[in-house]
Amino acid sequence: MLGIVLPLVSSACWGGADFVGGLLSRRLPVLTVVFVSQLVGATTVVIVAVALREPLPTNLLLPMAGGALGACGLVLFYRGLAIGTMSIVAPIAACGAVIPVVYSIATGQVPRPLVTVGLLSALAGVVLASFASGIEVESSPNRRPRLAAAAAIGAAVGFGLFLLLLGRASIASPGSRVWLAAAARAGSLPLLTLMLIATRSAPPWRGLGARDLGGLAAIGLGDVTANTLFLFATGAGTLAVAAVLGSLYPIGTVLLARLVLGERVTATQATGAGLAMLGVALVSAG
Repeated sequence: MLGIVLPLVSSACWGGADFVGGLLSRRLPVLTVVFVSQLVGATTVVIVAVALREPLPTNLLLPMAGGALGACGLVLFYRGLAIGTMSIVAPIAACGAVIPVVYSIATGQVPRPLVTVGLLSALAGVVLASFASGIEVESSPNRRPRLAAAAAIGAAVGFGLFLLLLGRASIASPGSRVWLAAAARAGSLPLLTLMLIATRSAPPWRGLGARDLGGLAAIGLGDVTANTLFLFATGAGTLAVAAVLGSLYPIGTVLLARLVLGERVTATQATGAGLAMLGVALVSAG
């Protein structure tokens, strides 16, 4: 059951982080939100890894590459929201979980029929639940739908490869999963720093108030907790199941938007949530 519970808790943490990130990105630059939150997450997970006295992983390249690709996916996701609409960008980005599933099947890790049906139901559910969420970055008056769709595809690839590489790293170094989460953050921060320099952005900490810092810290802690739980989930179950169930985070974002902001849940989103829950039930039964 840990192979099911852990990725579900991971998706809840990612959903909460995305909810807060969507709100803060309405008034703060996207790179500021991503960089500062990732820095907080990196600092925290290194402290935890040292305190637990975990051995260093044998291969740091996989998690660092995964962290860099995940950061690219996150920036592309927010960029797509800035020039497009959530109803187009989010469902496309949510399809990233297909990548580790295809990899698992290609390498001979074929799920049982009932589990396969459950994974398909969960994937369909998360795509439907992503439509028209209220947590959307302020869009430019000059929308560019084609460029937004391209950014969403890039985000999906980044997210999918992030899950795949972290899953492979977890299998290779099962006793160093907290360090693997730290390595993922170590891979993302240099890339984000280069992005800040290339765009000539102001120092990301400039002008941040206590409330902003608290929100950014919440994003960083939620994200790194989700990453760590996902790494443990791949050891407790299969990569395909962990990737799909961990990717149900848009449902958490939609529910938080409903509970906190009073956003209306559409019929499409409700159907998606129902399909996702059916998928979880089938995976559990399988």
